[in-house]
Order: sequence, then C-alpha cells, then structure tokens
Amino acid sequence: MTHAPVAPAPNTGAPRALPATFQCSLVDRDPDTVCVHVTGELDIATAPAFGRALKHALLTARLVVLDLRDVAFIDSASVHAILNADARARTLGQRLMILRAPATVDRLFGLIGAADQLEFVPVSMTPGSRTMRACPQRGVVLGGPCGLGILTRSSRDRSQ
Repeated sequence: MTHAPVAPAPNTGAPRALPATFQCSLVDRDPDTVCVHVTGELDIATAPAFGRALKHALLTARLVVLDLRDVAFIDSASVHAILNADARARTLGQRLMILRAPATVDRLFGLIGAADQLEFVPVSMTPGSRTMRACPQRGVVLGGPCGLGILTRSSRDRSQ
C-alpha cells in the first residue's frame, strides 16, 4: 500500500496548501507603515509563509506592526521568524512592533527569553469591540483590527 505524501518534497517548487485556520494579511497604512495581521495557528507548516510575509513587509516600510491578537497557537519556528524579522529591522534601522497575543500564546515569548528582546505594544481593548485605545508611551494610536483601523506613529525613538 502506498501513501500520498503529506506535503510536497522540498525544492520541488510545488505549491503547498496551508492549514485553513492560518491567514496573514499585509496592509499598507501609509508610505512608512505596514500592518501584518495574523490569524489562526503559527506552526512549522505556516512559519515559512509567515516569514516571507514579514520579510516583504520589511522591504516596503520603515515601521512594521505585527498583530498577533488573533493567533491561537505559536511554536518555536514562528517565534524564530519573528526574531529574524526583528534582527533584520534593527540592522536596517527599521522598527518591528508587536501587538500582544492572547496570554496562552504570549507566554511562549517569556519562556524562551524573547519577551525582553522584542518590542511589544500593550493593547487595551474596549469590551465587546475591536477598538483599541492609544498607547502614547509607545508613540502609537491604533483602532480596529490592524488591517482595518487607523495607525499613526510619532517620531519617538525605539528605546523610549
């Protein structure tokens, strides 16, 4: 009995279907800002597409806002993609800001020691809506889901 491969062999160039729960969208907010909104699960199967999305965002904007609020699961492969994107942003003089994920997802960043290395933006949600309040200490004002809201930033330095 033969079994069909679960995924195409590496280097075949064949497209690979990603799990239906994973979605990653990029939205240009202004010439200097791109929002990357992720939903579903970030795992070893979705990490390559996720990494490509982050890389593309960094090629097009000085500020990349990564919205993880709708992520249900994250593994080390996806955390590695985020750490690589952050290192690339710093090298290029750009900025990667991360909207905090649900506590179950966010916990992994603390467990592996990445929470202190990355720039997380605390998000205060209005009950019953997707509207967020300002985070002036970070120089950011957000509204609605990352790709649908308003995003502005001040000229504050990353270190503040």
